Amino acid sequence: MFRGATALTLLVVLPFVVLRAQGPWPVGLGQRVRVTTDSGPWIGTLVHQDTSGLTLHGPGLSDSSAVTIPLDRVRQLEISVGHQSNAGRGALIGLGVGAVTGLALGIGCASSDTLFQCSGGEVVESTVVFGLIGAGVGGLVGLASSSERWVKVAAVPVHVSLAPRHFGLSVSLTF
Repeated sequence: MFRGATALTLLVVLPFVVLRAQGPWPVGLGQRVRVTTDSGPWIGTLVHQDTSGLTLHGPGLSDSSAVTIPLDRVRQLEISVGHQSNAGRGALIGLGVGAVTGLALGIGCASSDTLFQCSGGEVVESTVVFGLIGAGVGGLVGLASSSERWVKVAAVPVHVSLAPRHFGLSVSLTF
């Protein structure tokens, strides 16, 4: 009976002990991370993590130095999932600006009593043409820039402590 209870306890507890030994965050070493603290964000490559903190190498640090952030200071942890082009966003912004500009010019032309007068169809044409030109220019500008995408990481909320007792082992799980 005692052996069965010990085996069951080990089967239940060992997976959590392994998780806790890796640190509280399910993030692999070598990944680019953004750690948010009360003093602001830290961006770098995760080189070490344990129950006391996260150690990062960052762009402003030399190869021999790193920054260790205590876990009680960490408010949020995010993993970089790569860079994303801003071409689509730029095209949409350009489309809007171009269409509004074309519409304003078309309305101004239609309401003027000068030599250049536009009909309703020409107002629509100017809106479409300026919108397409704006989308093209905006897409090219957006293509020249990119932004990094981040995914939030949840902490593993399990804490395990083992303590020897007179005739066995005491296991404490905190969720």
